[in-house]
Amino acid sequence: MIVEFSKAVALLLALCFVQSVIGLRWQNDELLGKTLSGILFGVICVIGMMAPIEVTPGVIFDARSVVVSMSGLFGGPITGGIAAVIAAGYRLWLGGGGTAVGVWVVVSCLLFGLAYRYCHLRGWLKVGLFQLLAFGLAIHAFEAYFLFRFLPDDVVQRVLENVSLPLVLTFTPATALLGMLLHSIELQVTTGKALVDSEQRFKDIAESASDWFWEMDRDLRFKYVSHRFHELFGYEDKQVIGKTREGLGGASDKDEGWREHLEDLQERRPFREFEYSIVRTDGQTRHLLINGQPVFGLDNSFLGYRGTGTDITERKLAEEKLTKARDELEQRVEERTAELKAAQSKLLRQERLAALGQLTGTVAHELRNPLGTIDASTEAIARQIRDTDVDLATPLDRIQRNVRRCDIIITELLDFARARGVEPESTQLDSWLTAVLNETRIPQGAVVHCNLGAGDTVLSFDRDRFRRAVLNLMENASEAITSKYADARGGEIQVATCIEGGRAKIEITDNGTGISDDALPEIFEPLFSTKTFGVGLGLPTVRQIMEAHSGDVEIVSNAQNHTTKAMLWLPLRNPGSISESE
Repeated sequence: MIVEFSKAVALLLALCFVQSVIGLRWQNDELLGKTLSGILFGVICVIGMMAPIEVTPGVIFDARSVVVSMSGLFGGPITGGIAAVIAAGYRLWLGGGGTAVGVWVVVSCLLFGLAYRYCHLRGWLKVGLFQLLAFGLAIHAFEAYFLFRFLPDDVVQRVLENVSLPLVLTFTPATALLGMLLHSIELQVTTGKALVDSEQRFKDIAESASDWFWEMDRDLRFKYVSHRFHELFGYEDKQVIGKTREGLGGASDKDEGWREHLEDLQERRPFREFEYSIVRTDGQTRHLLINGQPVFGLDNSFLGYRGTGTDITERKLAEEKLTKARDELEQRVEERTAELKAAQSKLLRQERLAALGQLTGTVAHELRNPLGTIDASTEAIARQIRDTDVDLATPLDRIQRNVRRCDIIITELLDFARARGVEPESTQLDSWLTAVLNETRIPQGAVVHCNLGAGDTVLSFDRDRFRRAVLNLMENASEAITSKYADARGGEIQVATCIEGGRAKIEITDNGTGISDDALPEIFEPLFSTKTFGVGLGLPTVRQIMEAHSGDVEIVSNAQNHTTKAMLWLPLRNPGSISESE
């Protein structure tokens, strides 16, 4: 009898194999898979009932109790219901005295299986070997109860003698064995489905992410790049797969970043935020940032790298724009600071000039009266001693020269402090300048070279005030020469004119002592002088005159080479024309 029941158990093992095929093949179509599983369980029940153990006519024993209960436990209501309908239907079709009990066994085994499933899903019961043994024992004990309750006594007696013990000894462990196998299949199917879902989820993320994913083999050659890489850079798989990163990115041994990255790869070290450039198929250069992690096998052998990549071109462009904007802002701040300093310097100069003007007016009034008295007294003394033997000509002449010198200084102070306006007249520059130079006193022994290149250019300027500017520069050049050369021999003054950049330029150069680098920034400050005489208003007056003409003055000096170049700039009367004729 046990051998007969063992044949039924072998049929259950075949059931497990086919069930595993169904579970793996139709894991994505849950309804179809459950339906096919239900049919399979039902067919196994039918096959079992086609070769049953028959105690008396109409009373048969087979493995349907195990099969139906497992269909309810692992297949749920759909699978178990289909299997129970097929099994019960076939049992009804067989008929006999044990039909009602047989059908009820099918129904009760289904209910037992569904109840166990419910408890398992709620976490109340586990699916394990001992739990399944207890489950199988409970099912077949309940089946025996129905046999004893509803079958005739003589049939019950024959069952007790021939079937009950083999039934319990075979089908109870068979229930546990089938349950463990089906549980293993269920776990395999669940794990496989989770793996497929995980792979699909990774693929969906990889395809939809703004970044891309890549993988290299042990030879550091690409074996996978996600679709996003192709979208960004236009490369096809065949253009990337099998190539190294440096082959795509244009690595250079001179680039320190590339050297460190290649060292990381050779040492199998993880790397983060490595930046490099790649040329798209359309020739456009893009900037990339990648991260990578080495992959090792169970035997610690190197398998390659996996990582992510990001297109940071827009970020790099934004950084460049930000840097440019920052540089421009710094430049504008510097320019504005310079303007503020210039404005402050101008304001201070104006305040100083205002104070100087007030002081000059007072001093001029207080000094000119006594100077006039001194000058008149000197002339009176000269007349008194003219017909006498007293020789006071030299000291009297010295007194008169110094009185005139003081008067000139007072006049310069007043002219500078009053800063009167200009009265421009149309004047041909070169001819006017020639006349001014002819009446200029030049130290004896010095040479003046003229190179007047303005031609017939006509300018509009105040002749008297501009003459004062030119004479001041010529006087400075003469004084520089006499300071260097005792008799002025060897001294040279070069005077040149030209039209340059829409302006007329007068250039006066001397080979005198030059101006030191320390003094050069201060030469236009009123009352500043490097000479032992004078009041330091020569160059400030020149600048004042040039500013009144909307022009400019520039001094360039090299104390080591003993040269000084003074340049006067005047705007053309008609900027659209280089020259005009009278």
